[in-house]
Amino acid sequence: MEVINLNENSGLLKIPRIFIQPPEFFTKYSSNSNTTVPVIDLKGLDSDDRRRAIVDELRRAFETWGVFQLINHGIPTDIIDGMLEGLKSFHEQPPEVKNYGNSQLLDFSTNAKLKRSTAAGWRDYLSYMCLDEQVEEEVLPQICRKTLSEYMVYMFQLKDTLSELLSEALGLSRDYLAKIECMKTGFFVSNYYPACPEPDLALGAHDHTDAFFLTILAQDDVGGLQVLHDNHWVDVPNIQGSFVVNLY
Repeated sequence: MEVINLNENSGLLKIPRIFIQPPEFFTKYSSNSNTTVPVIDLKGLDSDDRRRAIVDELRRAFETWGVFQLINHGIPTDIIDGMLEGLKSFHEQPPEVKNYGNSQLLDFSTNAKLKRSTAAGWRDYLSYMCLDEQVEEEVLPQICRKTLSEYMVYMFQLKDTLSELLSEALGLSRDYLAKIECMKTGFFVSNYYPACPEPDLALGAHDHTDAFFLTILAQDDVGGLQVLHDNHWVDVPNIQGSFVVNLY
């Protein structure tokens, strides 16, 4: 099978047929511009009164949406930007450099849902499974090893904070979810959507439900993310330095 290089420097002028979506496919993704995803601000979390208010906001967001945007979460912007830049550098390497087929923890691939979709998605992805919060740096690609390792340390801290807040929102002890270890193993995924010569014919990622208990998503400035709410697709514009948090 021929490997198709989606890198924006590949010189493709027409997308291969495997990526072309049927015309009627895009009508289902028209967005509702009158609705916005909730935004939760963690500023002042150390205050008891503010913490109770944040827990109430989180409970309402999960009850009514299942997703929200998170700001003032404590992760420096340069850590997030460094991670995004490092991964961009990885994805823009030649295909032969990105072959990690022999690793049990790290995988580089494309179109995992092709068998269940009408056409392939215009994306590549890098995934890494982090067992028991132990980052095995030697497994990560050299070009983004440092920035990705630093980012994961911060993400585990944020995960712990959200675990406590979610436990409290459920009316449980603050350490309940930590005790049952439902978020002990982390799964990192980097989706890369190269410049497409015919963007009106292709789609980066199809509609899906995340397979994990809790997803913490960092967007770049390109946008395009949507969530389904009350049977309508809602755009999720990027807020600089924010995360999109989704509960399975």
